[in-house]
Amino acid sequence: MAIFDYINIPFSWLMRVFYSATHNYAIALLLFAIVIKIVLSPFGIKQQRNAQKQAKFQPLEMAIRKKYAGRNDKATQQKMQQEIMELYQKEGYNPMGGCLPLLLQLPIILSLYQIVMQPLRWICNLGTDVIENIFQTCKTFATQGLITAENTSAAIFNSLSSVDSAARFNQIDLITCIKAVGTDKFGELLSGVSLPDFHLFGNFADLSATPSFSPFNWLILIPVLVYLSQFFSTKLMRRFSYQPMQAQADSSAKIMEYVMPLISVYLAFKLPAIVGLYWVYQSLVGAGQQMLLYKLMPIPKFSEEDVRAAERKMNSNKQQKKQVRSLHHIDDDDVLPPKFKEGEKIEREKDEGKKSPIEQAELKDADEKENREKE
Repeated sequence: MAIFDYINIPFSWLMRVFYSATHNYAIALLLFAIVIKIVLSPFGIKQQRNAQKQAKFQPLEMAIRKKYAGRNDKATQQKMQQEIMELYQKEGYNPMGGCLPLLLQLPIILSLYQIVMQPLRWICNLGTDVIENIFQTCKTFATQGLITAENTSAAIFNSLSSVDSAARFNQIDLITCIKAVGTDKFGELLSGVSLPDFHLFGNFADLSATPSFSPFNWLILIPVLVYLSQFFSTKLMRRFSYQPMQAQADSSAKIMEYVMPLISVYLAFKLPAIVGLYWVYQSLVGAGQQMLLYKLMPIPKFSEEDVRAAERKMNSNKQQKKQVRSLHHIDDDDVLPPKFKEGEKIEREKDEGKKSPIEQAELKDADEKENREKE
């Protein structure tokens, strides 16, 4: 058994329960998406707490960045990053802490995708050997003219003719092939098996089909909904989640708001509509969860006055140092360190040793006179 199977088993059981209760795959998929988001909610709570912690010391971080504003040389930037990392350590904040929940969610997300894409395996609970036999039977029916491009689709029929293994064939398309000839023709392979019904609103649309302009079908609304749901959910999640100042000014992040939904739209035209519908559910449920977390665990807000207060705090805790002309000596004092003074004194004594006794006496008298005037 593959490692993902251990994750798939409880989630697939949940999906079977919802489908058995509703007898509607679209509604069952919505309930499934909601429950999965609840299961993954601890990760969302962890990220929200991490964001709260970062927002609390954001004025101090902005004060540090303001301190080095306009200085882009490597030495200055390294000094600034060092101070910011010291601030993170002091506040007990891990900038990579938000990545761990995302990494932990990845296997679960991949598992959910398998459940949606492999309904014969996970919803009908058929073994891989049985699915392979069903696939080979469908290929035989295609050669006999029982399965055609007319009673399935040109894409499904061509794929059925070219693919040689069920592992490489879309199971949602395979269900379309089965329904084209009837389950009774498969004998014991499908005895007692209830195939999921992917129709939406009766026979209005078959979610197992692929959205298409030619021939036209109403499933083209699914890619449109995919784009709108992802675009506006991203906007809402950015509004109701903490965005550091540098992230708010990042133009690449704003570009991704438009590009990523377009990529999903392209995929939605290549995959069965049921997959696109699941993405719509995920976007809407995810945005709703983020709004709820924002209300229950609000992010602290700060103003310019808070930043100025942070600057005063930094100045009171550490004596403000002056900068020398060279940025390679950041925050050094204008007064040279003792080792430089001693070096100048040695050089001066060497120069005095080269002068005549009279010149040395005159220099000594001048130094004594200067000292008396200072007194």
